[in-house]
Amino acid sequence: MYYEVDDYTDPWLKQTDTIWLQHGVGRSSRFWYHWVPALAGRYRVVRRDLRGHGQSSDPGRDHKWFNRRI
Repeated sequence: MYYEVDDYTDPWLKQTDTIWLQHGVGRSSRFWYHWVPALAGRYRVVRRDLRGHGQSSDPGRDHKWFNRRI
């Protein structure tokens, strides 16, 4: 799972809030790139690519997400 962390907050701050930006169908984390300058000076910004989008790999059609017997 690919993600990027944009954090330009002051290094002496002990704690900063984090904002998670999630793209929609057919997009990637680059969709939110233009928001980084406005947000990353005050918040830690996490942008990720869903499976099969952007730089996250697609595990394939036959991938078993978990092995659970019912």
